[in-house]
Amino acid sequence: MDVTEFLITFFLGVLGIHRFMKKFTMSGILWLCTFGLFGIGWLVDVIFVVLDKELIMQK
Repeated sequence: MDVTEFLITFFLGVLGIHRFMKKFTMSGILWLCTFGLFGIGWLVDVIFVVLDKELIMQK
């Protein structure tokens, strides 16, 4: 687990910043407009970062 990636996902994940950093522009815009898919997508992303898995909805 990368600590920097975890901190960015944890604190700015609701805004989709971590997705923009990984060049997932469309899902980053979706996260930005829906506040991390209403918090559920943000929670899933935090778990995936901790487990070192690929993020879902990468387009």
